[in-house]
Amino acid sequence: MTITQSEEETFQAEIGNFHAQHFEDQCYPAAVKNIVDRLADRKDKKGMSLSLSEVNEVCGYKRGLQCEEDLIPERLTNELTEYGYETVVETAPEMDLNKLDSIIEDESTSLPIVELDPQYFDEVAERVDGYHTQPAVERELAHVVIPYKVNSEEILYYDPYETYHEKQPGVDDAPYRWPLMNFVELWSGDYEERWTLWLARRGYELTDIDGSSED
Repeated sequence: MTITQSEEETFQAEIGNFHAQHFEDQCYPAAVKNIVDRLADRKDKKGMSLSLSEVNEVCGYKRGLQCEEDLIPERLTNELTEYGYETVVETAPEMDLNKLDSIIEDESTSLPIVELDPQYFDEVAERVDGYHTQPAVERELAHVVIPYKVNSEEILYYDPYETYHEKQPGVDDAPYRWPLMNFVELWSGDYEERWTLWLARRGYELTDIDGSSED
């Protein structure tokens, strides 16, 4: 079952408000800003939204030096506590495709952020005519994207690297659809296997698609 036209149209309408990263190594802050702002908008908590400069500070981002990744979950939770939300991070084996889909479909949580192996950029080059990898960054760093919709064959996702994809001659659109099993392979790459971050209500219990809940 492929992504429907209606699902793709809804996705395109939503990501029209998303912010792309400004620098090659800024995917994490850009992704964080997008999931925070979308959740704030959906829950009508406008004060919860963060500027990119505020997110950069939360992430400890410095251009060329990336982020202080281990500190981000606690710092982000500190920013969101007054609104009743916290940051959750899970990896394999607890995190799997079923749980990812549950997070995406849960109205009370943000969209998730997942980490992909740098091999992703080589595969983009294979799939997108005219795209060429940029060795200085793309062959060295893990990359994060925001999954939006999962079905049995494909995944829809937002890549904050979109302006760097699209600025190459002949590339009209950044990638946003990917074969599901190949995506899972990239998500299960050489770094933290199936690393996933999302925002949830404090004290939240994630309900699996089979109806059971996990502490």
